[in-house]
Amino acid sequence: AVNNGSLVTRIGLPSYTAGPSFAVGNGLAVEDMVVLPGNPLTVAIVRANGFNSQGVAVYDNGIQRSVTTPQFFNLIDSITRSGSTNTLCGNGYAFVHLGINTSGVSILDATSGLLSGGIAYDGGLIFSTSGNIVNPDTLTIVGSVAPGRYVAPNASQERVFMFSYSGVDYQIQEFDLATFL
Repeated sequence: AVNNGSLVTRIGLPSYTAGPSFAVGNGLAVEDMVVLPGNPLTVAIVRANGFNSQGVAVYDNGIQRSVTTPQFFNLIDSITRSGSTNTLCGNGYAFVHLGINTSGVSILDATSGLLSGGIAYDGGLIFSTSGNIVNPDTLTIVGSVAPGRYVAPNASQERVFMFSYSGVDYQIQEFDLATFL
């Protein structure tokens, strides 16, 4: 999906050919999206209409499951996978664990003040664009690095990358996960 676009299009790899598309709902756009582990035809999508969160929904091959998270609840604007195939993590005004089942998605718990910004999962940790690195099981901050606009962890190489920009200046910072420097 294009950022804030209303259509999701499957892309075939490695040929990069466009497959079928589906709309996320009337007047809704994609705020963030993650493919569910083990099922390339199932995605969880953070939906929005302008600046208002419209909750998270799960789609199987373009068909929405019936249970979604409530609109505006914690204003979830970023989601990522977790170490479990039936749990995702989300972030907005609070960090949330999202339970996934055959009916859809529900909020399992919410913790305020843990981190902010976009999130990514790797190696059992959640990395945020605010720079905080969190253990999602214990809900503790295990370290922090300088913030960035986008975060790309590579736990197998013990690195996290932050991409930042200001006007025409672009910067990629690399941090060591052992020292956070």
